[in-house]
Amino acid sequence: VSDGVQLAGALKELERDLRNSTAAAASHLNSSMLIGYPDLIRAENRVLAKQRVSAVEFYDRAVASSDYWLYRLRRGINFYRLGRWQQALTDLDATLSQRPHVARVLSLRARTLFALGHVTEAFSSWQSALSLNPYDPLILLHQSFALRDEQRFDDALQSLNHALEFGSRNQHIWDARGRLFLYDKQFFLRATHDLARA
Repeated sequence: VSDGVQLAGALKELERDLRNSTAAAASHLNSSMLIGYPDLIRAENRVLAKQRVSAVEFYDRAVASSDYWLYRLRRGINFYRLGRWQQALTDLDATLSQRPHVARVLSLRARTLFALGHVTEAFSSWQSALSLNPYDPLILLHQSFALRDEQRFDDALQSLNHALEFGSRNQHIWDARGRLFLYDKQFFLRATHDLARA
């Protein structure tokens, strides 16, 4: 039996068990969030198979079953990857209404706002994210990309320098700083060093 067939059978069994236990679990807070879990798994499997468009249907079903923040977040990430920025923003805002202090969700919101052309609001969202986690390498890396796009090369360099404090093993940070040194600052020896590290 293929893995796909086994997974489909396991998900159907899980759905049956969830339906049977819904009444018993009704008194438990947030028990409804479990109902959408099989559809979340179906959606995530389609994402892994590079079928993001067909994943939307299953994310929609998961969200329809419960307003659980994780379903909104995963659908929002998928919309972001599909370039459906406004739908991504709606889901990220809904996620943050339940989980307002998750730095990486705030950062993804900033990236979405930046893609929509809302530059000031995007940097405000990055500021909120960094106030929660000032040295998160991925948040700083993505902020640096936006700063570079805005021709704020010194600020972008500062973000990348901070990112390297905890992200010195991340090749993307070294690559980003090397490219900034090469193309924007024209510090060729420093660019060579960073690109070699990358």
